[in-house]
Amino acid sequence: MFKCPKCSGPIVARIGNPGGIDLVGRFGDIRDSRELPIEWIEPPAKSPSAPQHTPATVAEFYIEACDSLHRGKWTSAAGMLRKCMEVALKEFAPDVEAWKLEKRIDKLAAENRITPALKDWAHELRLDGNEALHGTAPATEDLAKRMERLTHFLLVYLYALPAQVAQARTDRENGN
Repeated sequence: MFKCPKCSGPIVARIGNPGGIDLVGRFGDIRDSRELPIEWIEPPAKSPSAPQHTPATVAEFYIEACDSLHRGKWTSAAGMLRKCMEVALKEFAPDVEAWKLEKRIDKLAAENRITPALKDWAHELRLDGNEALHGTAPATEDLAKRMERLTHFLLVYLYALPAQVAQARTDRENGN
């Protein structure tokens, strides 16, 4: 039996312990331990996922950010969400010189690839992400959760919705 490092609730797990590691007083997430293979765990951990059609690299950053968020690592989550947005927008505005996220956001808005509301929100996330990464205070739970919501909506708007529209057009053309 273990204690959840985030909510302090109980976790029951059956684990292998081939090395005979002393588990008394062990701290951290049991899933992070490579030497203790988990056979089953209750309650099962929810695996985060990126919105459909998100490219693999962008999805990997988003999932890592969500995992940090779930573990209560607010600054890590905020940093990875900022990175996720940066990498996602580079795909849509590769001609904008490096390290110019502000210009990439503006370019996507000018091309109507994102709405004015998403543009404003993306700039907020950019500034909040900069503060989380470069400021002296750690990120807060509220900040990390707001950044996750925006990043999720950006990924839906940039990847999932266009793919769904394209599929709907294909279905229409095929008489479905």
